[in-house]
Amino acid sequence: MLPLIEEIIEIFQEGDPDQKLAFVDSCPMLDYKEQAKQAIQQGPGPEASYQSLDFLARGCLKSGHYELAERISESYYLLARTSFDLNLGDSFSLRYYAGRGAINWMSALQFQGEHKQLNNLIDEPLRWLKATGDADNYELLSLKKVESFLDLEEFNKAQKAFKEISEPRLSATNLIHYSTIEYRIRMRKGGKTQLPIDFIDPAEKESHEMNAVPVQEESAVRQNITEASYLLTDPMKGSDPVEIAKVEPDLISGRDWMRDHHFPRAENDACWSLYLAYNRTNRDGLAVEQLQRIRSNIENARSQVSDPAERSRLLERFPYLYPCLCTLFYKLGRYEDLLEAIEASKSRILADQLTQEKGEPATERDFSMAVKELSPMLGRLNSHYYTCFVDDDCVYGVLLTSSGNIKASKTVINRERIEYYASISNPELWGQPDPIDPIRRRIPEDLTMKLGPFVKVFHTALENHEITEGDHICYSSNDALLHIPFHYMDLNGKYLVDFFSLSRIPGVYALQRILNRNVYIPKKYTAVEVPAVQDMNGKESAKPPGESARWLGRHLNEGKLLRGEEADLEAMAQADLGACILHFNTHGRVQGDKVPGLVLAANQKLPDLLLMKRGGAEEHLLTPDEALKPELDFSNSHVTLQACVSAPARKGLRGDPPGLEWAFMHRGAASILAPHWQVPVRTATLFINTFYKNWLELGYSRANAWRTTVLELRGKEPGSHPFNWAAFSLSGDWR
Repeated sequence: MLPLIEEIIEIFQEGDPDQKLAFVDSCPMLDYKEQAKQAIQQGPGPEASYQSLDFLARGCLKSGHYELAERISESYYLLARTSFDLNLGDSFSLRYYAGRGAINWMSALQFQGEHKQLNNLIDEPLRWLKATGDADNYELLSLKKVESFLDLEEFNKAQKAFKEISEPRLSATNLIHYSTIEYRIRMRKGGKTQLPIDFIDPAEKESHEMNAVPVQEESAVRQNITEASYLLTDPMKGSDPVEIAKVEPDLISGRDWMRDHHFPRAENDACWSLYLAYNRTNRDGLAVEQLQRIRSNIENARSQVSDPAERSRLLERFPYLYPCLCTLFYKLGRYEDLLEAIEASKSRILADQLTQEKGEPATERDFSMAVKELSPMLGRLNSHYYTCFVDDDCVYGVLLTSSGNIKASKTVINRERIEYYASISNPELWGQPDPIDPIRRRIPEDLTMKLGPFVKVFHTALENHEITEGDHICYSSNDALLHIPFHYMDLNGKYLVDFFSLSRIPGVYALQRILNRNVYIPKKYTAVEVPAVQDMNGKESAKPPGESARWLGRHLNEGKLLRGEEADLEAMAQADLGACILHFNTHGRVQGDKVPGLVLAANQKLPDLLLMKRGGAEEHLLTPDEALKPELDFSNSHVTLQACVSAPARKGLRGDPPGLEWAFMHRGAASILAPHWQVPVRTATLFINTFYKNWLELGYSRANAWRTTVLELRGKEPGSHPFNWAAFSLSGDWR
């Protein structure tokens, strides 16, 4: 007799571990039973119980005990959802298991043929997952809803629901599910047994004419690939080595046929399915080979296209290509390949930018190959390079030492958690009520300890004497990690800056460009000071004091001040901004999803911050796109931003969106000093002027000037709090 849902809930909500283990033993399936027991033994938290139930549900689905799988899945969906709503555990884990419960629940109904019941029940978990922001599980459940319409032969409803799903945002597993549902819609609505001719990729029509390939022959091969790929979406057969072995020959022959007849997109589809097959059967070397084929085909196509939009579209079909490559390279211990893949992923937007500027296509491999030339440069400077890559559920880090050794690390953490850390990176927020739930939650008192795992690779390198205290670390991050200062991360109970000086860089290619230049110390300055209208309404303390501009005026040979209504984009374009200290004392915009920028004057008027907050007065902004225009040349200049223009932004398919610091560097700036959060005027001025003194007056390198400034301010009260000394990062040339 099957247990009731209420009984399962009672055991796993209130029962002791022995009761839970007894329930696991009573389940008839064999697969995942041990994992379910191990999850229970991890501890008393609700997350462990729900993980155990998830294993049980998967085992029941795999062994054909669908009704039991239905009851177990519905139980832990309800349990995890309630725990999430009541804040009874880690919110990210609870939301994940609620989503998994909903998906397995619906899968069990589908396998029992209860399509109408599935269709009636699925909307409630869909609404909950959407409201809580669980994108991956929401997308997969949305695809199951489309499948339920197809199973009920309600084709118009299936097509309408399918159109509401955005293909570019899908995860790797959901993407193949999406493709096979697309195939089912095309086939079943028209009652056809072969792919229609208009299903051929328009970009490959030329190959038909060039190779004189019969359309029906190609359609048949495509159909074989699609039908073989469909097995991989099945929750049971798609992971069964025996079933996978049955479809592999069709995928291999289809891939080779498409390659031989010059249909790279179709070849890529077959390669992706083969990657899934090999990955699920632990044949990692073969899996990597398929991903490398896809990457090579995409890069080859991008090398022949100059249009930025078309170059981006070539990546849309495989948004998880680089994450999957990084996963396998790390697993196989191929750390040099991992480093090269990370750099290639970061070079996408740079390749597109250079293509647009020069009119000649560039590819990621052009820039990632600079990795091979980096080690000798670092050796001469006694410096090390650290790069990291944020995946959905972990962060990969690779350290290249000055002696050429490569070390790698993997930190298990989901992307949403990193985004949350980025949103609270300002130490002024620590210990305050959490905006997500200000009544029941508080932000951690000290974030630095939680960030320590991101830099754990330095602990091993220090122990092995591959790096030493006082060395310099040049690092490149991506995604939300861009907005978290590495120098206040915890290492061995201290801040990272206690061990090393640090600087940031977009990637290896930018680093190579900088190190190939001679070191230049500017002898002149240009200061840009623009108050807002609101600053001029009798609030004397809010007016920019200009102390840093006065310091530069006293210590450099020549300079220029662009101030007030005269300091607009046109004046900057006419000024000589090369080989100087370019100091911005302005407001910055970091508002939601809007493009960040420095707020300047325009049309002989000061900016109105209230108007800009409502979305107006865009002409006042120096955005990354404006900074990239050829009229502005920052060659060999150092840029200081007294305003914060760094804010988490949605990642695009081409890579991280370009920030203002990246734009300055691309237009020739040697180094940049900029804050991660808004800093009071006097605190910012103290940091900047101390940095200028250490660098320009005392003759320290930029890196030593920055680190000395941090350590000096930490020794003062109230400067010891990270809010006062950790805001500013140095980017670019540290020499």
